[in-house]
Amino acid sequence: MRIALDLTGLPRVGGARSSALLWSEKVARAGSDHEFLVFASEQLTAFEGMDNVRLVARILPNRGLVRAWAQACIPGIVGRHGIEVYHAMKNIGLLGIRCPTVITINDLTHVTLAHLDPPIDRFFWAKVQPVLLRRASAIITISNATKDMMVRHYGLPDQRVAVIHPPMNELYGRTRPREEREALLRRYGLAGGYFLYVGSLGVHKNVATALDAHVPVWERHGIPLVLVTGAEHTRVDTGLTQDLCAISGDGRVRHLGFVPEDDMPLLYQGATALVNPSLSEGFGLVAIEAMACGTPVIASGIPSLCEVVQSAGLFVDDPRSAAGFTEAMERLVLDVSLRDELSLSAADRAAHFAQMDTAEQTMSVYKRVLASSAP
Repeated sequence: MRIALDLTGLPRVGGARSSALLWSEKVARAGSDHEFLVFASEQLTAFEGMDNVRLVARILPNRGLVRAWAQACIPGIVGRHGIEVYHAMKNIGLLGIRCPTVITINDLTHVTLAHLDPPIDRFFWAKVQPVLLRRASAIITISNATKDMMVRHYGLPDQRVAVIHPPMNELYGRTRPREEREALLRRYGLAGGYFLYVGSLGVHKNVATALDAHVPVWERHGIPLVLVTGAEHTRVDTGLTQDLCAISGDGRVRHLGFVPEDDMPLLYQGATALVNPSLSEGFGLVAIEAMACGTPVIASGIPSLCEVVQSAGLFVDDPRSAAGFTEAMERLVLDVSLRDELSLSAADRAAHFAQMDTAEQTMSVYKRVLASSAP
């Protein structure tokens, strides 16, 4: 089978990037008997040494040009190389692809929070995306919550939408010595026992609520909030960025910015809990990473996070309720037995996801759509 994986337009850092890259790498390794053509808008190193992968990289300065190049050039390249299945790895397919197509949908933030997008993006998601989804041979969503929303919103047949959870980096399931964790925390100027936020500063991530909720916790218990954030993007709350610069010197909030992935397991392990107040998530990969490290999760009670975390965390029904998040944080500060119980549940829940063979499930989708297209 000749398969095209479209990785154009990935963000520079963040969960969407690492998930798409790891997913693609695992599929290419699992499909060693197949040929892969990988499209990217940068020089990727993930596929080095794989004889069954050819990389087509076109480096362009902004996402508008990346999308234009992809739409203008990739369908022709796919046709000339005899590609049998084309897989768009992150939300956006292409018009003009003649072979069976698969689109992975990470989330429906562009639907649920459409008002945060610029007009051109709102037009694309409202007018073009429905056409791409109707034409796709199969759609992969990364949670049942996202699938249910897609089927309802776009009126898609249930059987055309497969749920495949993204792979988790094995890095997060490894046991690391306590001395190693303590050395890393010292390097970042931290001690154990802090609340941790991991993600972007986009408005839909609702970080402002976590900041407000944490103030009473700091005043009563002196436990800081540590933020690990990636690159800014089009929906970043610039006011929040400025506020973080103003308050980062008082010890209450530590804004680390981008942290190398090798350091993240130890940062998770040092935390009292991960705080995820997001308004919209397709899956909640950082929750899985935290749970794999035995770290409880405090999350907004949106369907995707409830589906992923289950009994390994505490939920706040109203994501915008600072008081709700304050109460959850204080419960974990004051109730050590609850914290220990959730830590054990977290590790068990993450192990459930670690056992899933994302690559094999994805290859099964390819085989199914290819078989369905046969004359």
